[in-house]
Amino acid sequence: MRRIKSKLSVFLLVLSTALYIALLLTQLSSAEPTGAGVTNLSTETYSVSPESRQDAGGTITTLTLDATQQLNAWKAYVGNITGTLVLRNSDGWSIYEWSMNSSTLSGNIFVSRNDSLNWSSGAIRCANSSIIDSEQSFLGMNSSASYSINRTFNYTTHKTMSISGVGAIQNSTCPSTATWVNGSAQTVTETSYFQEILLTDLNNLIYATFIDQDAWGYNNNASVNGTTVTYDFQLIVAENRSSSVGTVYYFYADIA
Repeated sequence: MRRIKSKLSVFLLVLSTALYIALLLTQLSSAEPTGAGVTNLSTETYSVSPESRQDAGGTITTLTLDATQQLNAWKAYVGNITGTLVLRNSDGWSIYEWSMNSSTLSGNIFVSRNDSLNWSSGAIRCANSSIIDSEQSFLGMNSSASYSINRTFNYTTHKTMSISGVGAIQNSTCPSTATWVNGSAQTVTETSYFQEILLTDLNNLIYATFIDQDAWGYNNNASVNGTTVTYDFQLIVAENRSSSVGTVYYFYADIA
């Protein structure tokens, strides 16, 4: 009887250990884009002082006015990224970590209004007109406006985006654009810098951009302490023009 109990205890111990290891491996193998920490370095906007004239009475002056006005229906995020790959359990304890070389780090950055996206391979795909229209409606944006989401992302030209746990978003299949470089518009091709595409998890719009390490950004004259600044990413996201505080967006990163 004692021998039977002893064997039963050993069996239960082995079984519980196997179940724990299987659970741990399941947690460790569920690689997918992760929430990214955000450090704000600066936030700025643009304004122009009005010009004036002083003309004598009894005259008729014909004028041509030109206005460059800041559009608060969009906002932009630019910057650089660092990262670490980890083998970690659900409580945040690491068994091993790999520091990434910031000069060769690659991958993608995602921004969405939702803080819990569905990263399964069956859910992530190119955003369709229904998802885009829903987002525009939420933000009070007219789809016929020249600055609407559908008219801003009016290309379908981009390189293939590989996403951990999802697979590949094939080249030139999603609504796309490319932000400007050195104050000038780029010709949107599959080799353009700072390409941005629209994805969805079937319920939420996701802005997705590629990491372009140490590339010249929208302002080639930008510098910090005399050192020229380059960027790893640039992206734009839509905003509600009537909002005085701004819409909350969540940042995700998928690094390699």
